Parts: sequence; structure tokens; C-alpha cells
Amino acid sequence: MTTLLIAILVLLLVGVGGWALARRRGDAPTPAAARPVPRVVVPAAVLAPAAPAVAPAPTAAAPAATAPARPRAATAELPAGLAQLKLVPHEKLPAPQVEALVARLRKIPRPPLSLQKLVSPAFLETARSGELSDLVMAEAQIAAKVLATVNSPLYGLRKPVASVGQAVTFLGLNTVRAICLQYMLDDSFKTSSLAHQQRFDHLLRASALSSELCSRLVAKLGLAEPGALVTQGVLSFLGQLATTSLLPTESPAWGPHDLLSERLAAEQAQLGLGAGEIGGLLMQAWGLPDSIVADVRDIDSVLVTPADSMDPRRGPRLALCYLCARLGERLALGTLDDLEGFDPSTDPSTDFFHLQGYLASPVLARLGEALQSPAVLQPIRQMLGRSPVAA
Repeated sequence: MTTLLIAILVLLLVGVGGWALARRRGDAPTPAAARPVPRVVVPAAVLAPAAPAVAPAPTAAAPAATAPARPRAATAELPAGLAQLKLVPHEKLPAPQVEALVARLRKIPRPPLSLQKLVSPAFLETARSGELSDLVMAEAQIAAKVLATVNSPLYGLRKPVASVGQAVTFLGLNTVRAICLQYMLDDSFKTSSLAHQQRFDHLLRASALSSELCSRLVAKLGLAEPGALVTQGVLSFLGQLATTSLLPTESPAWGPHDLLSERLAAEQAQLGLGAGEIGGLLMQAWGLPDSIVADVRDIDSVLVTPADSMDPRRGPRLALCYLCARLGERLALGTLDDLEGFDPSTDPSTDFFHLQGYLASPVLARLGEALQSPAVLQPIRQMLGRSPVAA
């Protein structure tokens, strides 16, 4: 017990002595490591190193300064016209409503049986000019219209042609095939109504411009199965022809409509389906191949479907047909005077909002260049009756 008391007294004396010594030397500052450090938020601009006077050359890992801009659909809000539009597939309608539509469509005269062969996958892949000539010449009225069109100022041939085979030599297989197909469809849409006939004539002209544009672009881009693509482009107008035949001229769906989104919304409100779906029902009633029907009815879906939501194998092909259809309509209507200088990747129209995402595909990487080439501009100007394009 005595030892413990002595130890405590010694510790107290040492502590008092240390305190007195510190008082004589003055209070030493607290070490930096022991002081609390306040949290300071520094703006990122302050932390970033100052830019050098001369920007260094980009390395392989750095993105190029001229990298293409992101598609508008990836950087902008969805336009109201698209946000409110939901395309209705015919499978979603009540069966009685679809049956009633099909009954009305069956009143449209069927085209000749040669149409089925003309659009069959085997014929599209393997047909040559001789086979196409034989097919067309078997339909005397169609053959006469085809040769009259080929020899008209529309195509500006230097020498008249006397056969479908010669027409193929001068204009190409896909162009002549498209002309044949257009007239086969045209024969199914005859009317005593002047307003309806004018609409049919306008759609035939738009289809001709669209198919010629598609044929030229397919060749420039080197896409596979060019005959199938051009055929799909022509058939994409079948829905509009059929819808026109079903609509009274005083209907709000009759138009005119500046945008595809407006037209499809009006058609769905009036008929329950848009033109693309109605065209699909008519092609099924005519017994056309399922593969053709599926691709044609999906062309209008490019309007409302982001590129990354579409099958990457089908998306670029559907987008090309969609682009050519929209441009054919504009050229026929006169809202677009010329393709020279036109750039679909920057067009502000709602119709091209999602399309611009598809144009980023490597398959369509050279589309802008191809669209401005004389090989594309020249025939379209010729069809529009414009002056030629300098090579």
C-alpha cells in the first residue's frame, strides 16, 4: 500500500513538472497530421489541366475530331406526333373488324397471276431479261404500257425500244421489273371518281420515283438481293392505293397530310389500321409470298421504331425502302424540288426522327455520298423533267 502511494505521488510530480516546462517554452502548434482537415469542393474546371497552346494530335484511342454526331433520336426528346402514335397490327383488332376490312378489300380486282411469279423469291433471285420478257409479254395490256412508259420522255432514251428485253438492256432489270409491277397494281385500281383517280395517279408517280431511287441506291451501296428491295419499295405503296379506295373524299383521313405520322393516325382512327397494315391484308388476300408481305408491312414501322430495337439484319434494308418511299412522295408532291444537297441525316422532319438512327449502320455508311452521285441524281431529274446533272 505504501509503495502504491509513492508511485502515484511520483507520477503527479512528473506531470506538474512537464506542464510548467511547457508554459515556459510557449504552446507548440498542433501537428498538421493531427489537425482536422475541412472538406473543400473544387470545381472540375479548376482541377482540369490548362489546355496547351497547340492541341496535341489525337491518339489512336481518342475519338476523331470529325466523328459523326449522334443520331437525333439519341439526343432529343421524342416529338409529340410520335409519342402519341402507336401503330396497330391487324392481329390486335377484333376478328370481326378484320374480317369486315378483308371483305371490302376483296372487292378490289385481283391483278394477273403473273404478279405472284413476278414477286416470288425464286424469280427475284434468278430471273434474267429473257424470263422477265416472257412473263410481261404474256400480259398484252401490261406489255403495251411498259413499252409506252419506257419510250416516253420520262426515261429519255435516245433510241426507241421494241421489246422488254431491249428495255432491260437500257434501263436495267430492276427498273423494268418495277414498271411492270406498278402497272399490274394500277390495273386493280380503276374508278369513275376523279378525286380517287387523281390520288391513284399521284401514288403511281410517287411509286415510280421511289422505285427508281431505290434501284439506283441499292446498286451504289452494293446491297444483297436488289430485286427484292426494289419490289418491296413498289409494294409499299399498295397500302396507300387500297386505303384510298376505302376512304370517302370528305373523310379526315383523306388528307392532305404533311407528315406520315399524321396520315397513319388519321387512317387508324377511320379504318382501324394504317396503310401498311391494310396493304399487308390485301397482299395476303392476293396470295403473295409471306416473306414479301412481312417485309412490306414493316416498312412504315421505321417511323416509330428506334434502330436499336429493330433486327439489325432487316433494319437497314427496311430503312432504305422507307427513305425512298418518303422521298418519292415529296418529289411527286413537289415539296422537294431536287435531291441535290439533300441530307436525310439532318432533315428535321418527324418522319426522319428514328430513320436517322438507322443511317448510322455500316450498311448505309455511304448513303449520303450515293444520294449525291450523278448516277442517282441524273435519272431522278430526268423523271422530274429537270435539267441533267453535270458528271
